[in-house]
Amino acid sequence: DGQRGHFFFFLRLGSSLRQNFKFTMEMSSWSVGLVSPDLKYLTEETFGGKLTVSGASLKMRQIFKIEPQGDGSVALRTFQKKYLTCSPEGKIDASADSVGKAQCFTVQVQPNGKWCFQALVTGRWFGGSGTALDAFAKTVEADREWSIHLAMHPQVCLYNPSRKRYLHMVGDKAQTDEDVPWGADAMLVLNYIPASGKYTIQTMDGRYTSPSGTLAAAADASNAFILELHGVCVALRTSNNKYMSATGGSGIFKEGRELVAKDELFELQDSQPQFTFKASNGLLVAAHAGDQLCANQAQAGDAQYHQMMIDHKTKKWSFITCKTTYWTCAADDKITSTEKERTAASWFAAEWHGPKVSFKASNGKYVAHKPNGNLMASAGSAAEPEAQFVFELINRPQLALRGSFGFIYTSTKGLLKCDGDAPELFQLKQKEGVASLANKDGLGWRVQADKTVSPGGGGSETVSLEFVEHSKVAIKDNATGAYYQGFKNGDFKLTGTKIDDSTLWEY
Repeated sequence: DGQRGHFFFFLRLGSSLRQNFKFTMEMSSWSVGLVSPDLKYLTEETFGGKLTVSGASLKMRQIFKIEPQGDGSVALRTFQKKYLTCSPEGKIDASADSVGKAQCFTVQVQPNGKWCFQALVTGRWFGGSGTALDAFAKTVEADREWSIHLAMHPQVCLYNPSRKRYLHMVGDKAQTDEDVPWGADAMLVLNYIPASGKYTIQTMDGRYTSPSGTLAAAADASNAFILELHGVCVALRTSNNKYMSATGGSGIFKEGRELVAKDELFELQDSQPQFTFKASNGLLVAAHAGDQLCANQAQAGDAQYHQMMIDHKTKKWSFITCKTTYWTCAADDKITSTEKERTAASWFAAEWHGPKVSFKASNGKYVAHKPNGNLMASAGSAAEPEAQFVFELINRPQLALRGSFGFIYTSTKGLLKCDGDAPELFQLKQKEGVASLANKDGLGWRVQADKTVSPGGGGSETVSLEFVEHSKVAIKDNATGAYYQGFKNGDFKLTGTKIDDSTLWEY
């Protein structure tokens, strides 16, 4: 509206997917929960297109997609693919299958970060409580303001499109100067605070970004931010009504200006999994100055980390190195790491063997190491020892696991459940590819006689991780071969016999 302290902007369709190694979430709209001042979520009832303000947490019926319409308005789509509709009398329901004027709203963001939706049909403001919802208020009152809870996995990377750099930890600061979000220091947790509708940004070692630029030991009001959506980017407003910015030559993440410019805009990106691969000679696969990948290193570092990215259709994987080059099966069957662009020879089929993995190259042969450590696509079978690599996930020291019904968390009865609205971070421990999961106190997952799971002493069940979908993993028990499985009632058990929606966990 042009007034200082108010921010009037429109979401727009767009995708900032880039070639090579920079991949953002594939979205042309934002999925959110709308939270009322009494901390209840706008909810679509299962039948009849009825809307209420009744949800206690963010589940499927509380998720709405904000779809920009290109003219400065947005439409709100429910989980049943219906659109919020305003009648000429200001009545609101979710009955429409397509978008017209009655389904369009403009968005005004208040100084407190809350959103207000103005219906185009009436020119009035949408809101209410309980079952009494309408778009007939002439002015913005408290019950017309909505907090925005992003319906996304909380573990992300922050990318500044202007600098073309990622945020990562360096000592006691966070800096925007990394070409690729390499390792756990670039992994961040976006925490939503229900009481205020604000967010904190937590590093993997438990510290928090702050307006001063120094990482804080604990979260408090000073390092909680109002999150604003600007197209496919976000801006983070501090309690001083200034914005977090990439400042100076190294892009220190700290409070800057009162207006949003290019250094204040960041993309929330999925964090792609990164691994080390140990060959049967006991050495790690590395990308050196030469062109051929070689298993000849004893210590893990940037050159020994490899980022995997899956093709949604073929389920094949490509790999990128710290040099931002791709693994490629060359014409002479060598596995090289010099190509800056992906080709058909850059895709590999992954086959999971407990703590080990094999890769079938584009020539139909399996990647294997030679006596000198050099990698070639020359093995005829994945059973050959030289074609199996022990893998460890290196950029997820903690996992937030979300299934079809919510996040995995520890209930008040001490059992793990899978219908949580907020994530619990579990420690991932790995040794020679064998993994285990534990809570923040170090108590590992233990399977009970009835196949339920609870954190307990005396060690953890060992598991294997199978990465078969984009950002999703199946967790397989090494002793029984069963998969950890989620159920609609929130039960979490070791009962899965195959990989499907019930045994896949977004990580």
